[in-house]
This record gives sequence, C-alpha cells and structure tokens, in this order.
Amino acid sequence: MYEPDGKRYSVHHRHVEYMQWAFNFRMSTLSGPQIYDIRFNNERIAYEVGLQEIAVFYASNNSATRSADFIDSGALIGTHSQSLVPGADCPETSTFFNYSYLGETSEEPVLLQRAFCLFELNQGIPLRRHLSYSQVEGGFYSGMEDNVLVLRSIMTIINYDYVMDFIFHQSGAMEVRVLSTGYIFASFYTPKEDPYGFQLKQSTIGNIHHHLFLFKADVDIHGPNNRYETLDISRDVSPNSQTTDDPNSKYYQIKYERSLKRAEMDAAFKFNFEKPKYHVFHNNENPTKFGAIKAYRIHLDGMTKVLIPEDKGNEPVVSWARNQMTVTKFKDDERDASSVYGLFDSLEPTVNFTSFYADNDDIVDQDLVAWISMGVHHIPTLRTCPSPHPRGTSQLCPASLQLLRGVPVLPVT
Repeated sequence: MYEPDGKRYSVHHRHVEYMQWAFNFRMSTLSGPQIYDIRFNNERIAYEVGLQEIAVFYASNNSATRSADFIDSGALIGTHSQSLVPGADCPETSTFFNYSYLGETSEEPVLLQRAFCLFELNQGIPLRRHLSYSQVEGGFYSGMEDNVLVLRSIMTIINYDYVMDFIFHQSGAMEVRVLSTGYIFASFYTPKEDPYGFQLKQSTIGNIHHHLFLFKADVDIHGPNNRYETLDISRDVSPNSQTTDDPNSKYYQIKYERSLKRAEMDAAFKFNFEKPKYHVFHNNENPTKFGAIKAYRIHLDGMTKVLIPEDKGNEPVVSWARNQMTVTKFKDDERDASSVYGLFDSLEPTVNFTSFYADNDDIVDQDLVAWISMGVHHIPTLRTCPSPHPRGTSQLCPASLQLLRGVPVLPVT
C-alpha cells in the first residue's frame, strides 16, 4: 500500500467521505459494527446496515460439547474488537479509531484501542475493462481498477476471530464480508465422535459446527417508501421456425417476471436453486426515464441452512436463520432481532424474531428492513502449522479461514 499524494478519503469524527460515498459508523456494545446514513452520489441507499448477532452451534456425541450453542451477543460483541495490528490485521496506511463504552464494572469509560481501521485497497481486478482488437471496432483499450474503501473491525470472542468488512466500490455497490478464523473449539476423542468431526491428535477431535451471522439492512431508495420485488428467472420456450423447417423444433432460453411482495409473510425468502431470482428494492415514484425500476439489488452470497427442526432444542433463539432473508415493515419496537439474553433463554427467547413477520403487515410503499442471515458449516481438518509454537510445545493449528460474502447492495439501473 502506497499513498504518495495522501489519502483520498476524509473523516470528521465518525463521518466518512470517499469519492461518491458518504456514511457514518459506530460500534454497538451489544451487537458490533454498524454503519448509518449510507449515501452514493448524495442519494441515500440505506439508513442502517449492521451486524445483529453471531451464533455458533456445535455437534458431538458427548453432552458437554453438543450443548455448546453460543449466542455471542451475550458476551457483548462490540467489546471484543480492539488492538488491530498495523501491517497484519490492517494495512500500515490505515486510519485507526478507538472505541469507548460505559460498563457497570467501571466508573470511567472503557477505552478500546484501535477497534476500527479504515483504508483504501486495490482489489487486484478491473472494475471494468475492454480491449478492442480491430480498427473497425475502434482499436482501443479502456479499463479501471477496482479501488475500494474498507472499514474493518475484528471481534475476538473466546477462540474465534471474526474479521468484518464494509466495502465501498466505485461502481456504487456496497459489500459486507465476514472472515472467520482463530482457533478451534475441540473436545476429547472417542470412536463414537467420528460422525461429528475428524481426529486431530491422539485424544482430540475438531467438532463440526455451524457459524451463523445476522445482518440488518434498513434500505431507503429515494426515500423510505419502498417496494420489495423479486425478478423471477424461468425457462422460456419458443418455436424454432426462424432457424429450421422442423415444425416441432423448440428454442429454449430464459426470461424474468416481476413479483411484487405485498405482505411480510410473502417476503420470507428461502433459497431454492430451481428458482433463481433478483431481490430488488425501489421507490415506485422514481423510475428511470424509460419507465424501468430504478432499484438496488441485494445479492445474497454465503447463505446457509439450519438443519435443526423449527422450535426444537435451541433453534428458537436463532429463528432469524430460518429464512435466508426476511423483509419487514419498520417498527420502533422491532429494532433488534436478537437479544443479549439469547444465550440463556433459548426455549422462550426474549426477542422472538418470528413475531416480526407473523402479523403479516403490508409492505408495499413502506419503510422496509431486510434481515439477512449468512453462515457456513465448518469441519476442522488436520494441517501443518506454518510456524512452530514458542518453546516447541504442541498446539492445535489455527482454524482455516472461512470466507463469507453477503449483503452486497448493487445498483440495478
């Protein structure tokens, strides 16, 4: 990283401006990093995008490990981001920000050093490019690097480290990325543990577990009165008379149909590979000059499925993960989909997320909130550590880097 002419972003308190982007950021003591009033070309695209919850559910033959279902807000997620290391956790050119909070165990604010870092990064791929070989086409090259602004925080919660990035592309797309690393949560190996992981040492097994993340995206496209539609992609069959004399010949291609979601129950999305679709949010009063929707797309990646039956065991506390995305009407008493008490009240959660959409409110031309769940199943594996542990003692290697990309907000038109 090299910035010969200085930084191309500016920061005033917790307000950031970069190229066409502007946003504010904060660290929630309970739930972690959040950004607000996100604008591109001085038009707001979201009021709030932020982490709501992290959960990890373990599996095992022994009752101690199988009951290790962690709801991390119970540990106060935001208090676990500090001491980001220049040159390793973040580029040396980064701007670092401290974070402070008040707790009942201290009379003075608790100061966490270097809880955030902010930096510009060359992604190493072109944002766009085209090379025209022939003079007929113009004989030219045009390309642009994908330089982005990254706001990063890293939460170390017991054994796991969660690297969380808000990424701002010059195309007008915004991306949220989660990296899961750290050290594994292991248990004692017996042959009965074989279905639940791999034996890593003589008496140690790395248990399979499920990482879950919940994000909130309060989307405001040209104001708060938005619509949520899916562009459903399906097969189109046409007569092939233009290219053959065979009257029975057919031509297959794809098409899309707009599907307006009118109520909250219709907007509970479960991924189906057989039914691909775009998820778009727009203001119906602000189409393009051609009459098309002027929308932002939420592109879901890093999706996951919880295999525990609904309302069984500890599943009720992560009911927000039943759908890959749920869209609800904004309400003042529905600001958070999880609770710091979730670690202790899973059978009767303090916050029951299903109630957010069970009332089936109308969501046409309303202030809409998208609740987006991400996740990954992780089976730890044995590998060679890159460097010996100090003093030559044995160790378990750090967990493999697990990458999740999600909640990118992409302009459609």
